[in-house]
Amino acid sequence: MITPNISPHTIEQISLLLEVFLTIGVIACSISGALRAIDSKMDITGALLLAFIISNAGGTIRDLILKAPVFWIKDNYYVWLSLIIGASTYMLFYYLPKLFTSRRLNQMLLITDAIGLGVFCIAGVEKSFIMGQPAGIAIIMGIWTAVGGGIIADVIANRIPLVFSSELYITVSLCGAILYVLLSAIMLHSLAGFIAVIFMVVFRMLSVKFHWKLPIIRA
Repeated sequence: MITPNISPHTIEQISLLLEVFLTIGVIACSISGALRAIDSKMDITGALLLAFIISNAGGTIRDLILKAPVFWIKDNYYVWLSLIIGASTYMLFYYLPKLFTSRRLNQMLLITDAIGLGVFCIAGVEKSFIMGQPAGIAIIMGIWTAVGGGIIADVIANRIPLVFSSELYITVSLCGAILYVLLSAIMLHSLAGFIAVIFMVVFRMLSVKFHWKLPIIRA
C-alpha cells in the first residue's frame, strides 16, 4: 500500500481530528482503566495507574516507533486528563456503591472499552499519516494504539487480555482501520473517522452480544 498524497490543508484537518479523538479516547480508556482496577479489587492508586497506562501506553510505543514526540510528554494535558477521569470514576463507585453491580460494571467496561478501541485506532492511523507513513504501516499503528494499552493494563490487573481471547477485538480494529483508510480517500477525513469509529463501536458491541468469534484450532 502506498503513502497517501495528503495536502498541508488536509494534514491540518487530520491534526485537529487527532486531538479530538485523543481526548475522547483518553476519557473513555481512563474510565475503562479505573473499572478494571475496581473489578480487580485495587485501591485508588491502582485505578490511577491503570487509567494512565490504558490511555497512554499504546500511543507511547506508537510514537517511539514512528520517532515522533511522545504525545503525553509533548502535551501534559493528556496525563492530567487520564488521572482526573480515573480518580473521578473510582471515587464515584466508592461513594455510590449501588452502582457497583457485576452486570452494570461489565456493561460500562464494554462500552468504554469499545469507544476507546475505536477512537484510538483512528488516532493511530491519523498520527501515522501525519508522519508520512504508508497506509499499511498506518493500519498496523492504528491497531497497536487501540489494543496496546489494554494489553498492558490487563496484565497488571491480572486479567487475561482480550486480544488473547477468542473475542473479536483485534479484528474489529483491523476492519475499522482499513475502512477509515478507504473512506478517507473519497471523503473528508473527519467524516471518514467518525464513520469508522461508529462502525467499530457497533461491531464490537454486536460481537459480544451475539458471541461472534473467529474459528480456532482445537487440538
